[in-house]
Amino acid sequence: LPQPRGPASGLPQARTPRGTTSVRCHHPPRRPSTVGDGEGACAATPTTFLMAPTINGNDHFSQCSLGIIESRVQTASCLIPIPLADISLPASLGDYHALLNKSFAWSISASNIGNAEALGANMQITVPPALTVSDAKVANGTCTVGAGVVSCDFGTMAIQETRNVELTLIGTQTGTHSLSATVGSRTDMNAANNVATGTIRIDPSADVAVSLTMPSTAIIDQSLNATFTVVNKSSVTVQNLTVEIVVPTGFAATGTTLLDGVACQVQFQTILCTTAELAAGRTITGSLALVAREAGTQTLTASLNGNFDDPNPQDNAAQQSTTVTAQPIVSAASAPPTKSGGGAMNLTQLLVLLILFSVARRYSNRRSLLIILAR
Repeated sequence: LPQPRGPASGLPQARTPRGTTSVRCHHPPRRPSTVGDGEGACAATPTTFLMAPTINGNDHFSQCSLGIIESRVQTASCLIPIPLADISLPASLGDYHALLNKSFAWSISASNIGNAEALGANMQITVPPALTVSDAKVANGTCTVGAGVVSCDFGTMAIQETRNVELTLIGTQTGTHSLSATVGSRTDMNAANNVATGTIRIDPSADVAVSLTMPSTAIIDQSLNATFTVVNKSSVTVQNLTVEIVVPTGFAATGTTLLDGVACQVQFQTILCTTAELAAGRTITGSLALVAREAGTQTLTASLNGNFDDPNPQDNAAQQSTTVTAQPIVSAASAPPTKSGGGAMNLTQLLVLLILFSVARRYSNRRSLLIILAR
């Protein structure tokens, strides 16, 4: 007999276990005792529908027939899940960093997470023009490469089996590039997990160095300047270069920090100086104004970050220390003597004056003596 037309029939949709999408029911042909339209429980139903005793050209069930079918479906015990394959990819292929014109490995895994074998399983990988495929292989399968596409045939994948496609790639252009993979099978019943993408960033290999200069000694509350220098020793341009300067707690940064004439960002005791690109062989400098706040050894550090891979990372960081001491205290004994001829009197002059004043009391003309002493 023709089957009900899905949701339009009014029947509820059957729920099946994960990994299955349909059911099989062993049902005998209609017996003469089966209720049809115009008889039994459906006696009031016109005989113009599918379940009428005679063929009338209508392929729709009557509402009465649908009600009887629904009640039998709810109590049926002959429903069994049909085994189905489900070949899938991870949600993301991940991110990877590689060097320009250097080969690197990239692996993509496909799994059959269904409850039946995946027949004719395969994977196709779309590779961007900035990447060259030098090799592609998979265990128990074959791979071919052409026109920016890697095609791999797995054959039959067993239940819960995983296959890994191993690629060897070479990045020929710097930047971030997307790579996508698609899997399939003749018996795969779930296409929602068949596609995934990943990104590969190709960075140049560049030798970039930073150095610091700063006074070796200072006293508290003294201002001092630090200078930092960045040089690109390589033959390629470095992009998005950042100099990170960490100021010790014994120093306070004052004024504006500049790198190649551009102001830097100050975040508490950290200063970030960024340049969009540093051409091959170019040197840039920056300046930092500081004030000493605490005594002791204060160490300033600078480090480099950017879209490059440095074969000589030892010079990607630098540090410089300054010994800060307290303000010196000048004692009275070590103070320089006060010059005569005006100004305040020192202790010796005051004592002499008192002695002479005592002597002057014996003279009648004290006024004349005081004038002489004042001279």
